[in-house]
Amino acid sequence: VRVLPQGYWVSLLYASAVLALCLLVCLVGAHIYARASFLIFLVVSGTLLSVLLSPLALPPRRFNITHQAGANRSAAVYQAAYTGFSAATLRGNLYAQYST
Repeated sequence: VRVLPQGYWVSLLYASAVLALCLLVCLVGAHIYARASFLIFLVVSGTLLSVLLSPLALPPRRFNITHQAGANRSAAVYQAAYTGFSAATLRGNLYAQYST
């Protein structure tokens, strides 16, 4: 049982319609891909900006770090400091003084 007509010109019409549909899918897919990649670019740029600007926005502060270790799960508390951009911190970190 033949549902669609057959012949050279009809086959050419069917093939052209299928190719036009494939072109439409490719163009819509490329448009969606371009939007998604632009959205990813915006997210990554915003994240990078926040990482680069956070030392300027945050004031120096001290905080405690608690670490549980060992078989008895004893807690060790370490004190740390965030100084932001500081010349004294930079000089202190340049020469770690491992030999002294």
